[in-house]
Amino acid sequence: LILIICLSVDLDEERPLASRGLAVLLIVALWWLTEVLPLTVSSLFPIVLYPLLAVATPSALASKFFGGTSFLFVGGFIIGLAIERWGLHIRIICAVVCNTGKRPDVLLAGFMGAVFLLSMWISNTATAVCMMPVVHTFLKQLPDDAHKFKQAVLLSVGWSASIGGIATPVGTPTNGIFLDQYLV
Repeated sequence: LILIICLSVDLDEERPLASRGLAVLLIVALWWLTEVLPLTVSSLFPIVLYPLLAVATPSALASKFFGGTSFLFVGGFIIGLAIERWGLHIRIICAVVCNTGKRPDVLLAGFMGAVFLLSMWISNTATAVCMMPVVHTFLKQLPDDAHKFKQAVLLSVGWSASIGGIATPVGTPTNGIFLDQYLV
């Protein structure tokens, strides 16, 4: 129905393909929101629909969907999965706790350094999500009167993941987008 409506109406006489592009956008957005199909399948539908409706050529789409930045992020996700699969994030936190001693400032710096280094090589969001359960488990072991230290550690995980994320192209998606747009 969306396809029929959009194909029967010209949004712009100068750009007749705009209506077809809008139809694909609305169909994919509807499938994405309702999850009629798995999200991975819905996200790949423009590769099929744009050439069928003559909106774009397959080679133009392939350069957008399968560019170097996309594979850079896939590599980062694979590294993140490997870190989680083999429990490296737990080992890192254990090493930080064992090697920093009892000083809260050094312990906080150890947490920040570990999260910073991890977020340089996997997505900063994935780093925070990966480390937060381990940090939370550690913080449960502390006495109740250490609530200020607990708050500082939780905030430091997010901040250091963000700071580490801007250090490398794979650290956050915006770095890769910037490289694609302005440097490549």
